[in-house]
Amino acid sequence: MFGRPAAGLLEALLEKADRALASDDGKRTTTDLVEAACKVYAAAYEAYGKLPPPARMRLKGFSPQLLSLAADRVEQLERAHTAHERATLVRTQAETKLRAIVSSNLALYSQGRRVVAMVRGDDPEAGSEEEAGALPATSFEIAQGLERLSIHGRSLVRSSDVGTRGRALLYGLDDAYCDALSAAGAEMMDLDQKVGDISELSTTRQEVELGRSITLLLVRTILEAFESARGVDATIPVLPATPASWGKGAASAKPAIDARGNPLTDPAPRPDPTLRLRNAPTKSVRPLPLGQIDRSELKRA
Repeated sequence: MFGRPAAGLLEALLEKADRALASDDGKRTTTDLVEAACKVYAAAYEAYGKLPPPARMRLKGFSPQLLSLAADRVEQLERAHTAHERATLVRTQAETKLRAIVSSNLALYSQGRRVVAMVRGDDPEAGSEEEAGALPATSFEIAQGLERLSIHGRSLVRSSDVGTRGRALLYGLDDAYCDALSAAGAEMMDLDQKVGDISELSTTRQEVELGRSITLLLVRTILEAFESARGVDATIPVLPATPASWGKGAASAKPAIDARGNPLTDPAPRPDPTLRLRNAPTKSVRPLPLGQIDRSELKRA
C-alpha cells in the first residue's frame, strides 16, 4: 500500500493505545478477522487516494503511515496463524499415531520380556512371567522398556554361554527381533516428545493472540478516524464497516457493547496440552494484554 512501516511506529502506537480497542469476544475467527481487516484497509487506501488535499487535511487520526503499519501487522498475523495451525497439526498427528500404537507396542514389550525371560531364565531384570505384571504405565516408559529389551536381547544372542545361545535360537531371539524392538521404541519416543513438547504451540498461539489484538486496534482506529472526519467533512467516504461493527460481540448476532477493560480471548480451539499417556508437566499459556507486551518480541517480527 504505502510501503513498509518505519521502525518504532508499532511501539509508539502501543505505548498509549486504548486497550479497549484491542479486545473482542473471540467470535470472529482469525481467518475471518484477517479477511475483514484487509477489506477495510483496501477501502481506506482507495478512499484516501481519491481525496483532494483539503479533505485529506481534515482526515485526522489517520495517515498513510498508519495504514502501512496496519497492512504489515495483518500480514504478520496471517503468518503467525499459519505457523500455529501447522504446529497444531503436527502435534495432533503425532498424538493420533501415538495413541494408535500404544496397545501394539505394549503387547510387543510384553512379548519381548517373555522371550528374554525364556532365554535367560533367571534374569532378575526380565523376571519370570509372574513377575512381569508391572507393565509400563506411560508411552514414555513403554518406549524406554522396548529399548532396554533390545539391548538386553542382543547381549543374550552374543552370550558366551552355549545354552543361552541355543535357547535364543529356539525361541526366535535374534538381531532382527532386537532391531524391531529398538525401532518401535525409537518411533514411540519420537512421537512422545512431539506430543509432550508444546513450546512451539504455545509460542505461535501467543503470537496469534498478540497479532489479533494489534489488528483489532488498528482496524478500529482507522474506522473511527474516517467516521469522525465525516462529521467535519461530509465528502469523506464511508468505509465498508463502522467502529461499532467491530466492537465486542459484533461478529455474532449480539449487538455491539462497550469493550473497555475486557481481556483478549483466544478464538482458536486449544488442544489438550499433553497426551495423558505421559506424566509430563503442563504449561499454562495466557493471553498477553497489550500492557505486558515485550517490545523485544515486536522488533523481531
